[in-house]
Amino acid sequence: MSLQATGPQFPIKPAEEVLPLVFSEKEIIFADLETTGFSDYDDITEIGAVRVDIEAGKILNRFSTFVHLKNKKTVPEKITELTGITTEMLEDAPSMERALSEFYKYIGSTVLSFHNAPFDWRMLQKRYQFLGKTLTNEVICTVKLFKYLHPDLKANLDTVCEYYGTPIVGHHRAVVDCAWSAACYRKMREEILALQDSGQISLVEGTVQKKPAREISLREMRETCRILRISGWKSGKRRRIYVTTNIADIYYDIPGKVWNVARRKIDANLNLDVFSRFLLEQLNLSIPEFEARYQPVA
Repeated sequence: MSLQATGPQFPIKPAEEVLPLVFSEKEIIFADLETTGFSDYDDITEIGAVRVDIEAGKILNRFSTFVHLKNKKTVPEKITELTGITTEMLEDAPSMERALSEFYKYIGSTVLSFHNAPFDWRMLQKRYQFLGKTLTNEVICTVKLFKYLHPDLKANLDTVCEYYGTPIVGHHRAVVDCAWSAACYRKMREEILALQDSGQISLVEGTVQKKPAREISLREMRETCRILRISGWKSGKRRRIYVTTNIADIYYDIPGKVWNVARRKIDANLNLDVFSRFLLEQLNLSIPEFEARYQPVA
């Protein structure tokens, strides 16, 4: 099932609108993705993040994981040349579902920052749709912030690091890029505070919109969710069991033994562990029994 291009579906605020965060937020997670390419069908191969105390310039903790390929069979040669990530390095990596679930727990409602946020944010949001979730974190784009300060300069990470006096080393690995992005952000913040002190910009007051999305509970599912249809599906080596309900259409990938969301019909986030528990409870089946009863016929 291919993903459709999103365009402005997950917009990133311009620099002027995130200045309240720059002035006030003291802890930010800087995140970065490595991928097999730039389309919605491409895979995330690595997720990296660092949680930073902005005023102290101290990395508080890190998140780093490779991600097993889901759509692609191999990492393109040009991507391996760029990142050093090979297909073999991802063979025993966590599945996309597991990696994204762990990252979701790590970030919570903390403000996120990406260098070229529109790309990373779109890639994440499209994949979280398979988990029945939408990220609601506030996002800072350091490309937009740098262009706000220096509109005539290029804003790729290499150029930005060189501008602030330290050429980047180890580029195109997720956690490495996060650390460099964080260091550059602190320099940008110093410039913005200096502009405020000199009266060139006014102090922008605002609040951080920490608004974790509501997640539907097992109790609510028992009260409101109705199973409408269950059917097996097969195409080549792909085998799935689709479950249509009034709150979401989900499917169980038999070879991968993971649940994905095909379509969410409510605003609340889903927890697929809870959803599968509800489903099996209603059917009075175990996973092996569920597979045996509904697997697609040859």
